[in-house]
Amino acid sequence: MKIQELDRIKWLGFQEPDYVPFGDPTDASTGDFIADPIQEGLKESNTSLPLDARYLALAAGQAYPELRVASRLRIAPERITLVDRDFSWRARARFGREFPQVQTVETGIFEFLENPPSADFSLVTALGIEYVLDEPEVMNTLISRLPRIMRPGGIVAVFPYR
Repeated sequence: MKIQELDRIKWLGFQEPDYVPFGDPTDASTGDFIADPIQEGLKESNTSLPLDARYLALAAGQAYPELRVASRLRIAPERITLVDRDFSWRARARFGREFPQVQTVETGIFEFLENPPSADFSLVTALGIEYVLDEPEVMNTLISRLPRIMRPGGIVAVFPYR
């Protein structure tokens, strides 16, 4: 695991293999597979997330792993934004019951990035994004838009589910 600096953002990604062998993405413990390398990368680069870190989870779906990541990294629920084109009624009910302070935004990724509520995210995750953005040029567009919403030194973590 290595964090690389590019355009004011720290990019976290696997070297070998290039994907995380996840189990069930609806299992919260999958978030440990994400949080562990983020914590290791922060430690290796001798840095940490700010105390007021804001977290953006793109294509969040039911958000089990994303909310586990936030918990492990000690990001307060009110500083979490989950984006998905269409959250299921079960996910919305669970968020309202267990995480009422978490902001959920039902829109497409690119629509969200055109007019985000904040431009100071410290952490952005995109888990299983290859199922949503399956064309290389679309992924490149996403990558080019992320610096506009990130704090300097923020971290982007992209983990495919393959």
